[in-house]
Amino acid sequence: DEVFQICGGGYKILRTWSVYDWCLPQGGSAPNPWTCTQIIKVMDTTPPELVCPAPIVKSTLTTTCTANVQLPPATVTDDCSGFSVQTQTDVGVVNDNGGWIYNVPVGTYVVTYNATDECGNFATCTTTLTVVDDVEPVAVCDDFTVVSLTGDGTAQVSAETFDDGSLDNCQLDHFEVRRLPDNCIPSGTPFDEVVNFSCCDIGEMVVVVLRVYDSYGNYNDCMVSVEVQGQDNIAPTITCPPDKEIECGTDVSDLSQFGYPTYSDNCLAVELTSDSVYNINSCNVGAIYRFFTVTDEGGHTAQCTQTITIVNSDPFTLADIQWPADYTTTDCD
Repeated sequence: DEVFQICGGGYKILRTWSVYDWCLPQGGSAPNPWTCTQIIKVMDTTPPELVCPAPIVKSTLTTTCTANVQLPPATVTDDCSGFSVQTQTDVGVVNDNGGWIYNVPVGTYVVTYNATDECGNFATCTTTLTVVDDVEPVAVCDDFTVVSLTGDGTAQVSAETFDDGSLDNCQLDHFEVRRLPDNCIPSGTPFDEVVNFSCCDIGEMVVVVLRVYDSYGNYNDCMVSVEVQGQDNIAPTITCPPDKEIECGTDVSDLSQFGYPTYSDNCLAVELTSDSVYNINSCNVGAIYRFFTVTDEGGHTAQCTQTITIVNSDPFTLADIQWPADYTTTDCD
């Protein structure tokens, strides 16, 4: 036997057989001894056993919208020989079992591990790499903002007005804003694209919260102090109770029985005053005029008048008089 080593611990044997016939002369026309060679191959034909790592999830860097990822190695075994592993992804190839890949954008990628032993036997498996952006934006607010009310005593301000250069490692998406509880809105307001102010806020320091969202739904907050400036240029409104018609015998010592006006103002800070004028004749017929005035804190007023008409539905007539009978006497006294 002659033994030749080949890959993966395998080998070839060249086995030479010699047969000698003692009854025949050596040499001659027929070979004596007769020889032949047998080839015996012991080969590695089994690929490596390859088990991929579990799916991989990595976050982006805080400064860019990409990730640098060290891929974990696959588990590889081979009974006969050594092996090499190549790791391949949609964004690069690593000629090692695992290894680093750089600047991987947000997304999901297939990671393929290829194992080859010394005899060329090949095995492959796949897993996934997911790069996610779970980095919150950096919210940067104006420290202090002045809001001027419009002529109707209100102002609506968009959320992005309070932004002072917020940034994100990937991409900013939108802004929302809310008011914290205060004297004018004790419950505060929910987050919205805009925030509202009114003349109730004049002279108050209103605190709003700006929420900054990135394109992947991460958000961060910052707060702004808002000074509201302006004046109330809107007069209040008033509606008197309806006019009344009463009989002349009705007790009018308490006019509140005929109702009170309803009134409102955009700032809800008003003062109600009233005055009454009686225009009634000796028969207790005529009218009472009730004048109402509301005044808001800006000095704007509104007025209305209620008229109470006093009538006599059953007036006195001659038929109601029982005249005395005629009387004649001859007695001078």
